[in-house]
Amino acid sequence: MCWSPYAGVQQRAAEVGVARAERYPKFSLRLTDGLLASSYLGLPTLTDNLFSAALNAISPIFNAGRITADIEQNESKMRESELHLRQTMFEALKDVEDTRNDLVSTNEQTARLTDALASSDQSLTLSTQLYKGGAASFLDVLDAQQAYLRDADALNQSKREHALAAVALYRSLGGGWSVTGDDSVMTASTSTKETK
Repeated sequence: MCWSPYAGVQQRAAEVGVARAERYPKFSLRLTDGLLASSYLGLPTLTDNLFSAALNAISPIFNAGRITADIEQNESKMRESELHLRQTMFEALKDVEDTRNDLVSTNEQTARLTDALASSDQSLTLSTQLYKGGAASFLDVLDAQQAYLRDADALNQSKREHALAAVALYRSLGGGWSVTGDDSVMTASTSTKETK
């Protein structure tokens, strides 16, 4: 369907109304005007303006079964459209809830990684001081630097995922814009979430 589910329900309800209207007789009145020219055995031609009126009446007596079936069919289509609308609404609510949960979890993850980075920084500072004091080897300093860089990279990745989760939540709440040219970012974040 190319229209929204809500518009589909409205259209189906209108179709039910049209089908129900078929139960009632139809009347039509036609008015026409014209010129009548007549000649009778050599008499001069007479031209008069004539008006004609016709009344038509069509009764659905012989089509009652077909009309009832059409009403039932249109009501069934309307119920189907209502169910499609409900399904769309539930999917939208699920999408909002999922993206909100993603935002909360990435926020918590960012907070944990910030604490881990602070600990790595403190460890790097201590190992550097111990190395300068001669109490530790340079390998200890390199290990501390490696842990610090690993934690910094994980924190940056978490901040990126948090920003993507915020954008996804905004989009699911109806702040629609389309992703153009940066589809790889969205698919990469989706694939990393699926592998976790």
